[in-house]
Amino acid sequence: MRGRPHARAKEDSLPGYKTPELIKPIEDLLSAYLGTKDEQQETTKDKELSRIDRDTLLNTINRRRAAIQHAADALWPAYAEANRPIRKTFSIPLNRAMGL
Repeated sequence: MRGRPHARAKEDSLPGYKTPELIKPIEDLLSAYLGTKDEQQETTKDKELSRIDRDTLLNTINRRRAAIQHAADALWPAYAEANRPIRKTFSIPLNRAMGL
């Protein structure tokens, strides 16, 4: 606690702030401020973990989407004109096979 203003206030002779009753509110405010800072750090950490979870889920979704598109490409080949509406539904190329 050395070097913090409220700690030095107990040792220094400050006009009007020498009594413990007047120093206590300053200590309370400083503690509340530092507590808020810790809460913000926790919130930032939670957001970062949420972002990592989100990215993992998006990667999983993209892999599964690609697997579904490849399966649709195999079931409804590009050379058959009748398959174009179905291929469009799966967002795969209408006139050529889907690349790997």
